[in-house]
Amino acid sequence: WFFLFWMPGYLSDQFGYRSDSGMGMALIITLYAIVTFVSIYLCKLPTFFVDKRGMNPYEGRMVSMFIFACFPLLALGAQPLDSDEMVKLYTPMVSALMPYVTDTIQLLHEKLDDNKQILFEGAQATMLDIDFGTYPYVTSSNPTAGGACTGSGVGPRSIDRVIGVLKLYTTRVGEGPFPTELSDADGELMRKRGGEFGATTGRPRRCGWFDAVIARYAQRVNGIDFWAMTKLDVLDEFPVVKICTGYRRDDGFVYTTFPADLDALK
Repeated sequence: WFFLFWMPGYLSDQFGYRSDSGMGMALIITLYAIVTFVSIYLCKLPTFFVDKRGMNPYEGRMVSMFIFACFPLLALGAQPLDSDEMVKLYTPMVSALMPYVTDTIQLLHEKLDDNKQILFEGAQATMLDIDFGTYPYVTSSNPTAGGACTGSGVGPRSIDRVIGVLKLYTTRVGEGPFPTELSDADGELMRKRGGEFGATTGRPRRCGWFDAVIARYAQRVNGIDFWAMTKLDVLDEFPVVKICTGYRRDDGFVYTTFPADLDALK
């Protein structure tokens, strides 16, 4: 198996309609339609790059996926897809990528057998993990350390260390709980000095003081061996630097671990 998927651009259109569908909840999702892609993947309708190599009828599976995608598009008032046009559009793209496709599980284990060093880098952050983050204000995958195994086919016993990367302040893009958020001039200064704008969307990130509760939670969830701390210099212009060590409720109770009930953070 070649575990490499492709995501047609039409999914961006589908998400664009979905984002305005009156669901009553603003989520932190880019216009690259990862949610829609994952829903198709879990319905077992994705097109694998391996299909082009003859193990499955590539065009047939593409057409099936386009038909599947038409139902929510039509329900949301969009135009249906022309499957023939979609196949014509994406086939050259797949052909261009095929030279770079290989059996990555075999490749990685060959390198491990040769005592090569392999580095897995996770995108996003612990609090955006679909299972362990601030659901539903999360991404659609597992950017925590366990995702390195499920995403690569390398078993957990082959992982010999986990490095946590954090800023010495806290940021977030989009909606969701943010106990240490600074909605004032300090937050704006932090954003400008740190260049805190979304890499994909360009949206300004929300900024706030360092949250040790989240850091402790991330260490537990990921099994972090040591931290790589970044962006200390962003705080140079602040005469006082604050660190959050707990969340105090109105009744005086203090959370020193991240609460499972997000309503507690309101």
